[in-house]
Amino acid sequence: MNRLIELHDSTLGGLEWVGSEIVVRLRPAYVHQSEERPGMDPGTGWVQAVDLIIRSATLESLPTRLPTILADGAFSIDGARWENQIPIPLDVRQASIEFSAVTEASETLLVRGEGLSVLLRGDPRFVEQLP
Repeated sequence: MNRLIELHDSTLGGLEWVGSEIVVRLRPAYVHQSEERPGMDPGTGWVQAVDLIIRSATLESLPTRLPTILADGAFSIDGARWENQIPIPLDVRQASIEFSAVTEASETLLVRGEGLSVLLRGDPRFVEQLP
């Protein structure tokens, strides 16, 4: 089964500094699951708590209110870019990372770093069948 996080249907629950890492907490993240290409082909939609752990992080901008619903976003590893989605599972060491998101209130989150781990927390909860 193939999965990805769709940023535009996820909620930014908070951020936490842990040493030089930033933990971006999606509470919940919207996860599209498909036998083929998630985000494009039929499958199912789920919500689940997800932590994005960005190593050697720099916080460039932060929304004024949390939690907040995300309207859009992007993610890149060494310049390879995914619009509005993050593939899972994912664990990248020693690579240039950029995570950006735009809230429904048009505020931005921008974090850069040198590696990323995506951790799924708890059990996913079914939301919908996707055509």
